[in-house]
Amino acid sequence: MDRHIILARRGGISQTGVPGRVLEARPVSVVLPSLPPGNGSAVRVNACRPAALLYAYTVPSSLSRRRFLRTAAGCAAAAVSVLLVWLLVAVNLFYYPQATREPSKADAVVVLAGAAAERLPVGRELMKQESAPVLVLSTTDTPGNTNMDIVCKYSRDPAIRCFEPSPLSTRAEARAIARLAADNGWENIIVVTSKYHLVRARANIEQCSNAHVQMVAAEPDLGPAQWAGRFVEETGGVLAAFLRPACSSPIG
Repeated sequence: MDRHIILARRGGISQTGVPGRVLEARPVSVVLPSLPPGNGSAVRVNACRPAALLYAYTVPSSLSRRRFLRTAAGCAAAAVSVLLVWLLVAVNLFYYPQATREPSKADAVVVLAGAAAERLPVGRELMKQESAPVLVLSTTDTPGNTNMDIVCKYSRDPAIRCFEPSPLSTRAEARAIARLAADNGWENIIVVTSKYHLVRARANIEQCSNAHVQMVAAEPDLGPAQWAGRFVEETGGVLAAFLRPACSSPIG
């Protein structure tokens, strides 16, 4: 019955009006002039089989499939390679940054805002070691900086100075620190921040100040997912620091 089309009947009479008469439909062949590459310049299919038309247009040849798979595999390999290179660089910059382990005597110890619970104790320890006569704290009135904000609000110690960056950013902190250094004649400062933040903070401060900067790292308590987030954030921050410097020239 492949090669015939039987017309529907009503009450035993075909639509042609002749009882039981069957019209024979011969197979019709058509030529598809333009098909996807790899399927030939033209394909002859049986018009009585619509599935053949769909197959001819949608199923690529084995050569096309192999070419597609090779391309996809190459793109995936390139993406994995780029990811691994970035991860290696990020680990070296943000997990094992170049920090000053034993800072020399300085004119001031500056603790940057954020993660105050881990940064402030490092600044206080440096003051106990008499690394500098002045402790400078960045106050922001934000949840992550509560410990330093309390010190700035209630302390009457003349050796503690506070400043509020505007806006609340590392770039603004760098400009404020540079002004303090210029106004007070500080030539050597120790800057405390979390180790993942060290590279960006150093870049911004050195863009704004001629003072010698010693970076001291505070150890954060982060899980793998948090470290991954820091890697992404700091990568963007470091790129921004070099593409758009915090200061066009040193202050003071």
